[in-house]
Amino acid sequence: QTFIDRATNSSKNVLKSFLYKSLKLKGLGIYCDEDVSSSVVRRLPRKVPSIPEIGAELFSHQDKSFILAPLSFEANLRQSDCIRCVDFPKYAISTELNSVSIVLLRTQLEMINNIVRDLLSKRQESHPLFPEYRPTEPIERGNAKLWWKYTVRCIGRLNRQRSWTEFFIAFKKRKVYINLYKRLVHHHSCSWITSLTIAENVNIKTFEADRTISVSGIMNWRNMADAEVKFEKKKYEATAAARRSVRPKSSTPRKKSYFSSLFGSKNGKEESDERTYLGDNDDGNDNDNDNDNDNDNDN
Repeated sequence: QTFIDRATNSSKNVLKSFLYKSLKLKGLGIYCDEDVSSSVVRRLPRKVPSIPEIGAELFSHQDKSFILAPLSFEANLRQSDCIRCVDFPKYAISTELNSVSIVLLRTQLEMINNIVRDLLSKRQESHPLFPEYRPTEPIERGNAKLWWKYTVRCIGRLNRQRSWTEFFIAFKKRKVYINLYKRLVHHHSCSWITSLTIAENVNIKTFEADRTISVSGIMNWRNMADAEVKFEKKKYEATAAARRSVRPKSSTPRKKSYFSSLFGSKNGKEESDERTYLGDNDDGNDNDNDNDNDNDNDN
């Protein structure tokens, strides 16, 4: 569930511009094990600590050395729209946990220190420019076109000059992915949304594996899809309420109640009075006609 609070969307008051999410996490845990192909550290056979809140289905990785035992809980996430946050955090998560199990062995601590040391040493190394555009093929004569295209796109990004073709391609991808994600996630709760076919399931997986689409872009598109579904639900509920309020009256005759069958109804009395009145008029007309006939005979 997503709630966006951007009522004060000005740059002067970014403290009240947040995106709120309600998260349901199942089986969240942290473990640290050696790589299977590595023989530097021995594997640590240890069972997962048992916590009553964890279901039996979460213990499929009994051979993992968990630092934080798997947890299932609900949390509230608050994300700020500000790019640089100084006085408040970019992401704030709040939740309540009944019990937490944390176990850290010395061997795991040594492995974590080695991982951090390797990451810090690689910060000084050169990294590819815009890896989402970088070809996966090596630099060879047959792949020269791909690498020249990658060079041109990088220069355009650096100079903030991108072609309209790229914008149009990204627009089409966003439109298709939002529609597919809405149908994938919300077809159970919304009757007007159809489920995906087999080909469309393959298509959405292709979008998520596309290297030209960043992870933040995918998450933004998902937020847009959730917001559209929320708006559609409000519109659907408003339309249903309007239809119920202006429902036309039934044209079928009403059934008479038990008392009306004994004592008669007002409508029946009016009909009988009208019939009596019409009958009296008819008798009067007949008498007038008889008198006219008598006068004709005398003449």
